Amino acid sequence: MSSIQFMQPRATARHRLWRGALGAALGLAVAVFAITPVRAQDSESALNPLVDVAVDEARVVRLNRPPATIVVGNPLIADALIQESGIIFLVGRNYGTTNLIALDEQGEELANYDIVVRTGGRNAVSLFRGTDRVALNCSPRCETELDVGDGATHFDIIRNQLEAKTTLSQTQAETGQ
Repeated sequence: MSSIQFMQPRATARHRLWRGALGAALGLAVAVFAITPVRAQDSESALNPLVDVAVDEARVVRLNRPPATIVVGNPLIADALIQESGIIFLVGRNYGTTNLIALDEQGEELANYDIVVRTGGRNAVSLFRGTDRVALNCSPRCETELDVGDGATHFDIIRNQLEAKTTLSQTQAETGQ
């Protein structure tokens, strides 16, 4: 009894090149998909404009007409100040995400924004000493600043210095010195 053998044709250099390119493209597509942030899939939030603001910075949001009411989903993350002209000053308080809804006097929605508050402005630098982090603002000289996530010892030292400075300034303002 004879056995039948099927032989695979040898892959040419051109075929190997195409297979390699296809494999690399597929790998790149998987990697990009894996690291790309995805917004919520519900249809309402996909339509909301995104406002990006840094911690301790402000952003101007202009509305077509003045709102009667604004609501910030999480006021620990962002705060909003209304001007009569329909301008809202949005202030980043802490890193995270929240939303802002503006209503007119009849309760109709004027705007609904998704808000992302991020740490670190253009001049922010994080210095790590072991597991402790120290936030620096380098514009142009690097100076420490108080930031959530800093090492506890550094955070307490800076906080105490800021509180002492504020108390001293308030005392001087009250006594007129």
